[in-house]
Amino acid sequence: MFSTALGGLFPASAREDVQNALTYRNGYPKPAVLDIGTGSGARSIDTANAFTNADVVGMDLVPVTASSIPPSNCRFEVGNADTDLALMYNAQSFNFIHARSMMQGVKDFHSFYQNVWRMLRPGGVFMTMDSRLTTWDEERQEIEYKEEGQSGFSWFRKTLYHMREALKARNPNMDLMDSLTDFIRDVGDDAWTKVDTFNLYFPVGNFDSPAKTAYMPSASLVSPGERLGGMLFTENMSRVPESIRPILLSGGLTPEEVDRLASELKVELKDPKVKQFARVEPSTPLSILIPTKGSQKLQAQGSSGTIPLKESALDLDELGKMYFMRSLFTQVMR
Repeated sequence: MFSTALGGLFPASAREDVQNALTYRNGYPKPAVLDIGTGSGARSIDTANAFTNADVVGMDLVPVTASSIPPSNCRFEVGNADTDLALMYNAQSFNFIHARSMMQGVKDFHSFYQNVWRMLRPGGVFMTMDSRLTTWDEERQEIEYKEEGQSGFSWFRKTLYHMREALKARNPNMDLMDSLTDFIRDVGDDAWTKVDTFNLYFPVGNFDSPAKTAYMPSASLVSPGERLGGMLFTENMSRVPESIRPILLSGGLTPEEVDRLASELKVELKDPKVKQFARVEPSTPLSILIPTKGSQKLQAQGSSGTIPLKESALDLDELGKMYFMRSLFTQVMR
């Protein structure tokens, strides 16, 4: 879905920076990539195939069942991004770090971004994509949540509401997802050379919306990639209530309410009464160049390269909660 909307593995504005970061240079360590929250591993495998000169590490909470046979320059490791990054990887281990649809499982945003910065090599790039569980109108204004019977009510919006409440019950920091860019900047005044952000808007359901062209570049219009990405998003979303049924039941909905939510959502997505969009917020690249001062500081902390996974005392209940949050959100944003 993301690659379709972006027209490739990375946004057009970041491709040159990623290419430069992953270019092999004599006298320097072999380029390395860390894909945090790799899920099925497809993103790691695609990156490894695109950059055969780089070592790609896909990391997730549980062992990865790869969606296809990974190439020799791709491997997978198990770890918790909220607690294990400092245990698993030395400073200046990677040229490119990618994290998508996984911040809802992170409880300490400040520590996470500090670790990302620590692991990046000079000239390294960090790219992240996440989304808020809400919707937006054609003017790109957030749509207020409405209950059934109120004007503007949407079953899609109701589904997102219950998903968000389930996530908040397990991670209070869900309310801070709106401020991720601020946490990134708070790493330090000289940590990032530039921070680029933009938004992708996916139409929810089948409805007409003006297409964005060279002659009509307004932000309120939809690009061809966003339109196609919206179709894939809608297809994924139609399966969500059934796939997270146990969670919805544990959150207080009755079996009859879940059945109705799933049924009404499928009908609405085919013939939406409310025009609304899901917004994905890529920040890419976040770090183009780590300043010399920072590089010297990092070099003193550890040598280049990755280190193998160490034994860590993961609480199984906590691990289960974190995996639930990852899998729940990925159902929508994959």
